[in-house]
Amino acid sequence: PILGYQLILGDASAPSTQSAQQPTTPQLSGQKRRRDSNSSELPGEEEIAEELRCAICQDLMYRPVMVLDCLHNFCSSCLSQWLQRHTDCPQCRSRVRSVKPNRTVVNLTEKLVEDRRSDQDKRQSDDSDTLLKN
Repeated sequence: PILGYQLILGDASAPSTQSAQQPTTPQLSGQKRRRDSNSSELPGEEEIAEELRCAICQDLMYRPVMVLDCLHNFCSSCLSQWLQRHTDCPQCRSRVRSVKPNRTVVNLTEKLVEDRRSDQDKRQSDDSDTLLKN
């Protein structure tokens, strides 16, 4: 089990483990489809769902958390299970020191998850989640 990461839930008194370095903005790869900047067309539900897919389970993120060291997002239960055996981010292999619920992604996925993931699947995820206990 990994004991070296810290879950931040908004407690200002908790000691920070982030480095003093300025965060860098991730560069977009040229492989993703780019939307015409003059287009008023909004992305469809399928496009949004694809962007909100967990890299671990390949399903729509459920109770998403963000690795603060690299800003990657995963299902809380998926990352919880991953961190029992690893100390690095499953996507970029950066060391995971702290994670935090990603409220923006939570808001985006809430309705999509309700429609696309079964109650049984959500219960199983909740049962295996050690990062965000109810």
